[in-house]
Amino acid sequence: MLKHFIYIISLCFCISAEAQRLNKEVLYDDAICRLHKILLQASYLNTSDTLYIILNDKSIKVKKVNIISNDFPQLRVGESRSIYILDTMESHGKKLCIHFNICQLIQESISKRRIVSSGCFVFFYKVRKSKYYYYTYKDYGI
Repeated sequence: MLKHFIYIISLCFCISAEAQRLNKEVLYDDAICRLHKILLQASYLNTSDTLYIILNDKSIKVKKVNIISNDFPQLRVGESRSIYILDTMESHGKKLCIHFNICQLIQESISKRRIVSSGCFVFFYKVRKSKYYYYTYKDYGI
């Protein structure tokens, strides 16, 4: 009987831990959707434009969406394009932060690209009852 009880308790703990991990992965998707909405409202992006989000870490998992590309854009020499570099989330007590670095990708020659950073968006989430809730964002620029 004790073995069954311990098995059930450990199973519940594993399910809870898995749900918490999945909840964190969904935060990246939520932050990307919020960034896209902010850029549309500010007219920095048109509804037909592609949002280029480059993942800074291979451990970051995001859903594939038509309007979002995780690859560098194809540019001709002299062209430039805005890209956003997604960093891993940072935990500060009961808060999580997700950073998007605002960058300009410049194709200087056939084999040379330059990335110039010009600011960042930071999305903040709070932990309440083992779930994460969005509460604000800040944008910083030079």
